[in-house]
Amino acid sequence: MEKATLLIIEPDSADLDALVEGLQVREDWILHCAPTRKEAMNILSSEVPDLILCAFRLRECTALDLLPILQERFPNLPFVITAREISVENAIQAIRAGAAEVLMKPLKMPVLRRQLADTLARQQLRRSNRSLREALARGDSPLVGNSPGFLKTIALAEQVAPSRSTVLITGESGTGKEIIANAIHSFSRRSEKPFVKINCGAIPENLMESELFGYQKGAFTGAHHSKKGRFEMAHEGTLFLDEIGDLPKAMQVKLLRALQSGEIERVGATETVKVDVRVIAATNQDLETMVSEGQFRDDLFYRLNVIAIHMPPLRERIEDIALLTQFFIERYNVLNDKLIEGISPRVLKAMQGFPWKGNIRELENMVERAVVLAQDPILEVSHFPALAANYLPDNAPISVVGLTMAEIEKLAIIQTLQHCHQDKHRAANMLQISLATLYRKIKEYQIPEKNPNPS
Repeated sequence: MEKATLLIIEPDSADLDALVEGLQVREDWILHCAPTRKEAMNILSSEVPDLILCAFRLRECTALDLLPILQERFPNLPFVITAREISVENAIQAIRAGAAEVLMKPLKMPVLRRQLADTLARQQLRRSNRSLREALARGDSPLVGNSPGFLKTIALAEQVAPSRSTVLITGESGTGKEIIANAIHSFSRRSEKPFVKINCGAIPENLMESELFGYQKGAFTGAHHSKKGRFEMAHEGTLFLDEIGDLPKAMQVKLLRALQSGEIERVGATETVKVDVRVIAATNQDLETMVSEGQFRDDLFYRLNVIAIHMPPLRERIEDIALLTQFFIERYNVLNDKLIEGISPRVLKAMQGFPWKGNIRELENMVERAVVLAQDPILEVSHFPALAANYLPDNAPISVVGLTMAEIEKLAIIQTLQHCHQDKHRAANMLQISLATLYRKIKEYQIPEKNPNPS
């Protein structure tokens, strides 16, 4: 593994010698040393390190004076401060100014090595996904966020992209599994070749074989000419098998054979065709449970699960909701010639408490509707009926324009329950339905027992 470069700025010769001796023990770092700010700037004029370790008190200034200068020139360069004495105010100021850590002297070398390695790993994680996120953003892809789970997913996707390994992407519906599959393809050596996708749950069982492997002329009634299947269409590229858990058992055997041999056989053909395809599969089901229950072949599961990537649900990415919402606002501003500026703090709070059963897809649909119908530059809770149904008082005005009948029915039930203080007998009478029907609708629409209003 390539060594990382560390610049040590330390005016105390004894401390500097101890640092050099302690950090060179495991030979993890290429070290550059500077006792003064001037010498440090000279080094930085020709060499940009991976990390800076700087004493708080220098001969000409403090680290607080140096930090803004370095942040401006090298905005993504981790800066760790060491200090024998430092006030709480100065330590807080340093962190707010961009310092990654403030470490107190005397430094224990095993602890220091671990802290420096952790700081560098965090920075490399951010750096590794930045190019991917920017490229995907240019391609109008909502793969944005800063939550820890999401960042790890992006870093893993970029790491496995250059390989030939099969990838299995798991996650709930609407989390962006196809988007991450496309990203892996885009950053692979196959990026100039086709990215072919098929939804295994959307193809009738009797057509699945011909869709995957193609067919020969005369193979069945209506086969007036030969046709390539998805494997041949994806030759030298990537084949994305969405909802792989829905693949019929009979087809699981044939898919496994194709993955193992690199050959497919068209329906009605007697000869095999060699294919060079990288397979990425995705599912919202628990394949391991399906294997244990005999619904999915274990050998196919192990063949697909070489690299496992999990897409976290939106409710576990609370800190990403604001970024995603703004992304979709800007997208639908352009598509609809609108000038919506953003959402109110109350909307963000409501969104962060929303269950998001449909994940990012649900958020996108909600934002699209709000942007299209809103007349004001800032979106309020009333622009989001699904949020409003759960969070607004029952006397607040809500537009039902563009809602489906099911959404209107859910809204009516929620607001009637709120009006009746959750008295279901009274609510059923007001809605002119039976109590049994009300309970069934509550279960169908997953209406919570209580609907708190954000302050």
